Amino acid sequence: MRLVEDYLQLRSTFAEMKEYQPFPASLGQVAAALFCSQRNAKLIITKMVEQQWIGFVPGRGRGNTSELTFLKSGDEVLLDGAMESVRLGEVEAALKLISEYGKASEIRRQFAEWLSLYFGYQADIQPEQCWECLKLPVYRPIHTLDPARVVYAFDGNLVSQIFDRLIEYDVQEGRFFPGIAHNWRTNEDKTAWTFYLRKGVLFHHGRELSALDVKFSLLRLRSSPVAWLVQQIEEVKVLSRYGIEIRLKAPNHLLLWYLSAFTASIVPADVYRDYPDREPLIPVGTGAYRITKRTSGICQLSAYDRYFQGRPLLDLVEIIYIPEDCEEFLQMKEQELLVVHTGESKEMPALGQRNEQKMVSGTCLLTFNLRKESILKSLALRKALTLLIDRSRMSRELGSPLAAPSESFRLKDMPADRDPNFDPEEGQKLLHESGYGGETLRLYTYSRHMRDAHWLKKEYGRYGIEIEVCLVSWDEMLRNEHVDRADFIIFEAVSAQGITSLMENYLSDNSFLRMHLGEEMEAFVDKEVAKVLSSCEAACESESEIIRRLEPLETKLRESCAIMFLTYKVIGSMYHPSLQNVTIQSHGWVNFKKLWFRNY
Repeated sequence: MRLVEDYLQLRSTFAEMKEYQPFPASLGQVAAALFCSQRNAKLIITKMVEQQWIGFVPGRGRGNTSELTFLKSGDEVLLDGAMESVRLGEVEAALKLISEYGKASEIRRQFAEWLSLYFGYQADIQPEQCWECLKLPVYRPIHTLDPARVVYAFDGNLVSQIFDRLIEYDVQEGRFFPGIAHNWRTNEDKTAWTFYLRKGVLFHHGRELSALDVKFSLLRLRSSPVAWLVQQIEEVKVLSRYGIEIRLKAPNHLLLWYLSAFTASIVPADVYRDYPDREPLIPVGTGAYRITKRTSGICQLSAYDRYFQGRPLLDLVEIIYIPEDCEEFLQMKEQELLVVHTGESKEMPALGQRNEQKMVSGTCLLTFNLRKESILKSLALRKALTLLIDRSRMSRELGSPLAAPSESFRLKDMPADRDPNFDPEEGQKLLHESGYGGETLRLYTYSRHMRDAHWLKKEYGRYGIEIEVCLVSWDEMLRNEHVDRADFIIFEAVSAQGITSLMENYLSDNSFLRMHLGEEMEAFVDKEVAKVLSSCEAACESESEIIRRLEPLETKLRESCAIMFLTYKVIGSMYHPSLQNVTIQSHGWVNFKKLWFRNY
């Protein structure tokens, strides 16, 4: 990329010179044009000659000037350089290059057209081989591929493709099915669970998985942000190479749900033992796909031929990060076979004949920081803030992916068209009673919820409530100094893993909701959750029954204005009829290992 910029700078310095027209240029002139030493200029010239961008004949003897010939136009080198950067996964750098040097609209148009054609389905089909690849643009970065550190749903989806768990839970069907464990049993009071492992399950680095890996994977969670998953585990006992027993301190009727979570994925002990505080660049799991390349801009998932549940049908899935402010360059075409819309990009485009799927992915909500000494300790103020917002209008004005006013973590019935909680008259009365005196309240969030945050700022401003919107990156949002400083945080509580997602909001150290609860409310949450964990089995046969038992907890949070539910969020996908087995999973993405293309 640097060489491309050097060429464009050199071309700009000698702008009057045409291609294939030799002209005198000393090494000193080249060095001056590139703002470098003559020694570095000589190295740069050598590289450009190797690329066949220039011809260069050094002057021989005193007084003989060197001769330089441009062999390519600046636009050619610019376009080729930007394309190569995309292939390397450096999309942001490519778009920056085009924006800075591609002043001509024709160059920008050519690059935008090429970039759109770059994504989608690619195949090399011959009589004796068939290689198929799906390249997908995404508008959110990958933060981690370590199961123990997963916070965001997109990372969780990738983890589910790379790793496996002891058992799996199908949210749609509402049942468990075998994973790495082909069978399991428990004692009567649910304090001892035995799992029988499959033989021949191989990690991506070739070693067979054993019970020792299961023990290591579960115990490592004790020092992770998801320690709540294993806090009731007293002992993990290896019974044999293919047998493991989990003993609990107290009955936990939700253990199977916990063990099916992304974060409970099984990792190889020999690899992850060396990474207690960080993660390997290339994760190692047993999943249908293995990572073969990973940078900040690209993640390549290659089919794992030895996958114990059957090799996936696509040979390669390439995920390429597109910064949100660069979306203008990406023009979806008719050949775009899969578009997943989760809210970062604009409305889903009209692409002709396409199959569509939509589902509610979760609810957008606002936390109130009750750990911080501030005016928000006033219940009257928190109630006022809740009553002064018309969530129906918020959904209409902001549009997709906001769907309707929400009153719960999960959509139970058809959402109301009108916000039943909107009462500006009562809200203004409570605002006056609260003693609010114009203090500035800080609302923290990340780019995904930027529009939501500014909408709230504008609405509250109508009533004299000062809101400062503080935007930080996804990673920075988890830093304690931001969480502690924030008066509010907007985030989406996803329903990706059913009960486990709900419990994560209540118990995880990375949960914005829990991090803003006051001590009294936190103790109430822990007490209510403990009741559910120890409930008799007959009362917890279904997910819906368990969620019903957690409803008093949600009601308490809502009525005490510890949180404010805003809107349900909808995710959707559009895909070509030739793409088969497309199913939006509860975390908002598709299961790549089930995809295949019907070419004939």
